[in-house]
Amino acid sequence: MSRPDALLIDFGGTLALERVSRASIYRDAALRLGCDVTEPRMAELMGESHRALPADEPMRYTRAWFERFIERIFGAELGLGAEDVSAARSELFARFADPATFRVYPDARALLGAARAAGVSVAIVSNWTDTLDTLAASLELGPFAAIASSASLGVEKPDAGIFEWALERIGVAPDRALHVGDSWPNDVVGARALGIEAVMLERGGGEGRGIDTLEALVPRFADPGGGPAGQSSS
Repeated sequence: MSRPDALLIDFGGTLALERVSRASIYRDAALRLGCDVTEPRMAELMGESHRALPADEPMRYTRAWFERFIERIFGAELGLGAEDVSAARSELFARFADPATFRVYPDARALLGAARAAGVSVAIVSNWTDTLDTLAASLELGPFAAIASSASLGVEKPDAGIFEWALERIGVAPDRALHVGDSWPNDVVGARALGIEAVMLERGGGEGRGIDTLEALVPRFADPGGGPAGQSSS
């Protein structure tokens, strides 16, 4: 494929990531409330709660969904009272709204810069809260032609709807777009089902189904004819 007209890109694990694990952040909140729980146990509770809660009652990753998520972990599982659960909610919502909680990958800035310099429209497409636009701005990742967060749109990857919304917003056809993300089912399978070229990001190596750094895609935007990176999604 030649240089795409649009770059769609995932957020968490692709552009940026929490400086410490989410389980560690939740565990710290529990410790401050006098609840002694290990990080591995907290990770288990978070995974169990994520699987147990419906994805659309309310919509997953909205504030209302996370309120239920936190209630299940800190109240139902850890046995904390309503006042402590409320305190955990306040701390966690503030923590995840704080840009200092996250670090931006250097290769993310390299790819975004190369795409914008080539005149390519760049959009975030991510299963994330409705604060994604504010967070991206605070991390100085913009500007973006569109930011599609699942919580805002009521549809999450791999559903085609979230990709379609981004493409319609920027006026680019699916076969002229490139999507990059770190989840095979959500990012690669989801995008390809709509006819979007998709590349799997496997930071630190993986199953060899994609690239291990976003810088591998930079030549796609410097060379209109494409380059070695363009072969990675075949």
